[in-house]
Amino acid sequence: MATQTPAKIIGLYGLPGIGKTTLLNLLKELLPHDAFAFCEGSEMVANAAGGSLDTFRNADGNTNNLFRTQAIANIASECTASGKTGIVTGHYSFLNAGAESPGVVFSAAETRHYTHIIYLSASGEEIEQRCRDDARARVPLAAAEINRWAAKEVKELEPICYRNRILLSVLRIEQMSPIKVAEVIASLIQRFHLQSPALNEHCVTTVMNEFLSKQSATLQSVFIFDGDKTLRDEDTTESFWLFDFAGYSDCALRQAAQLYREIGSSSFTKYCAEVTSETHVVPELRNIIASVEQHEHTAVFVVTSGLRRVWEVVLRGLVENIDMIGNNPFDEAGSEYVVTPATKADVVAQLQDQGLEVWAFGDSPLDLPMLKKGDHRVVVVGKAATRSRSIKKELASAIEDGSLPGIARLLSSPQDCNICPSRLSTAMLPSIHSADITKVLHDSPPRFRLYHATDKSLSKLLRTPTRIATYQGPSLRKAHEQIGRYLATEYVSEILIVPLIRGGEPMAMGVSNVFSEVMFLQAKSPADMTLKHLNQCKAVILLASVVNSGASIAEFVTHIRARRVSVPVVVVAGVVQADAVRPGGSIRKMALKNDIAIVALQLSDNKYTGKEVTDTGARLFNTTALESE
Repeated sequence: MATQTPAKIIGLYGLPGIGKTTLLNLLKELLPHDAFAFCEGSEMVANAAGGSLDTFRNADGNTNNLFRTQAIANIASECTASGKTGIVTGHYSFLNAGAESPGVVFSAAETRHYTHIIYLSASGEEIEQRCRDDARARVPLAAAEINRWAAKEVKELEPICYRNRILLSVLRIEQMSPIKVAEVIASLIQRFHLQSPALNEHCVTTVMNEFLSKQSATLQSVFIFDGDKTLRDEDTTESFWLFDFAGYSDCALRQAAQLYREIGSSSFTKYCAEVTSETHVVPELRNIIASVEQHEHTAVFVVTSGLRRVWEVVLRGLVENIDMIGNNPFDEAGSEYVVTPATKADVVAQLQDQGLEVWAFGDSPLDLPMLKKGDHRVVVVGKAATRSRSIKKELASAIEDGSLPGIARLLSSPQDCNICPSRLSTAMLPSIHSADITKVLHDSPPRFRLYHATDKSLSKLLRTPTRIATYQGPSLRKAHEQIGRYLATEYVSEILIVPLIRGGEPMAMGVSNVFSEVMFLQAKSPADMTLKHLNQCKAVILLASVVNSGASIAEFVTHIRARRVSVPVVVVAGVVQADAVRPGGSIRKMALKNDIAIVALQLSDNKYTGKEVTDTGARLFNTTALESE
């Protein structure tokens, strides 16, 4: 039986008199009851104590702790069973009549079950007035005492929450009406309720799909860069992260985002502007990025656990329309995401799923999942004062266990050229030079390649679509035959030649002239290719004059793969529709799924309406007049 995912439990905390009970009642009206469970903490404790709050109050400290432990365990169990998010009012400390100071009542059990705590804060004067107006008996305190009490609670709650991965939100609510407070809290609770690993993955995938949809059909390699301490020696978030929350876990990053939201959009924008004015990309990486940007078959992508807004501004002058995945605390609820080390690795995997080769640049153990996934890896070693202290050990371990082969080391400044991790030899970490990058930009073998003929010496052959459309009969067939001869000579060998319908036949004749000993099979439908045909060949070439969505090609490929799974298949075409071979395109997906190569003379942004007897076929065989009847 599958284990149920523990429920999210959100605590509403604050001093007595802050208005927690009123808030809970208002939240019952604002939030859907099929998604949330509303629990008054004192009632749950009374139930655990046999239904009597007096029993709880009169018990000794150890017994009280047992009652509280049972109460929060009951809430967590019920919410997990129902799949609801629990909202619970509670106290961190409580001042009993006659006591000199408040006593902490927050238990270890609560640290195990709470996932979020929203602490309501107001001025001592306002709480003092609320207590006077409250019909319930309250221990009278002066405003100054209330302020000290509240400050002490927040100071003690922070390390407890950070240490136990409880997301803490401290919200000032003075001079806000109860309904306004409820609306603000309801919005925050909805945000917490929606957050999940699945939603995070969906949001990241959406960004990746947008990036891929804008790329050229000839895109082959993507250079992925971490931000802080990779593109820049220092961490741009250090001035923001004013809390001791170790690691870059999902919870830690969401805690940081909540702290950013609490300072407000205006102050956040101001702080980002201050940081970006002092942030500059290290020269070596600026040069690499500038080189990558010059080539249509390569692209730059930034994946940072830092702030997206900072890096968008920093890179704006270096990369036109920079694409990146990074944290933004002011994204709308339901569309926000955080970038963890696992997220970085997932980004690499998504690019590779599209047949793209990935170069990963990182600086610390947080980047190791991304580096391990990459086809090529570059560890950026920054200044000694800011360099990750743990990267030496982590890198050595990863190289020794074989999970990080062929890693390169890029020194971010000349004065560090003599620095090399003591356990890593120069052979293990070869330097990478601009010449190496230049070679990569031109020669790197992608996981999926659309071979695209662009030789200037073929200018007479590479006619524009309009010019080719004016050819008739034998002349056009001769041109297609020349195309087939050229593509076969340059890109393919050892094959069964299969022209698709009659439009691919002239091109097939050109291929056949190059490989005169191979089989030539005219196929109007996939069924025309029998197992006997396929068993007698080492490879198959499917030829078509024009490939639009690739649907017809896919039928033939599926037929072939069902009979010979591993036989190499090459598709040769005069014109291929560009959108269909871009990342995410129908032909590219089909090629990746079935492990086939595409050879195209020309890419076209035009889309063609196919017929059983195509326009191209009519021009090739002088039947245009018949088609128009």
